[in-house]
Amino acid sequence: MPIYKFSPNLASAKERLETFVAREAVLEDLLDRARKIESGAQHCILIGPRGIGKTHLLLLLADRIAADESLASQWQAIRFAEEEYSVTSLAELLLRIIELMPGDRPENMGRDVDLALAHILDFSVTSGKRLLLLMDNIHLYFSQFPDADIGRLRDILMSKSAFLIVGAAPSY
Repeated sequence: MPIYKFSPNLASAKERLETFVAREAVLEDLLDRARKIESGAQHCILIGPRGIGKTHLLLLLADRIAADESLASQWQAIRFAEEEYSVTSLAELLLRIIELMPGDRPENMGRDVDLALAHILDFSVTSGKRLLLLMDNIHLYFSQFPDADIGRLRDILMSKSAFLIVGAAPSY
């Protein structure tokens, strides 16, 4: 009998739920963060070795939010690929978010951080939804960002309530 490696990205929401074990408290904590966003975003990075289920947990979080009418009306989950090597700056991150958001991407935006951020914030206001950024291997982003971009991202996350980042990384 052949043995197949499980990939949560290829599984249905039902299969992901049925194969989820031992991390229910972590999932509930993440859902509570989404429910209590009014008291301030509590961004989070799940840290653990490869294969422990971080991607599975991120996808389950998106599944649970989509299945909950109250949360689905407040959140738009943005699921990044497991490895996004092309995102090496804040501008590229914001443009990638726009690509993954529902709706059309505005033309002539270029790589302008302020225009991209304005478009994302406008989406949040008009849709009434915040963006839940599910970023697997988040360390890859930050290791490539210039220091100035890290500082600007920190400012954005502290001053704009439109985002909640739940990331995953194999080490601190």
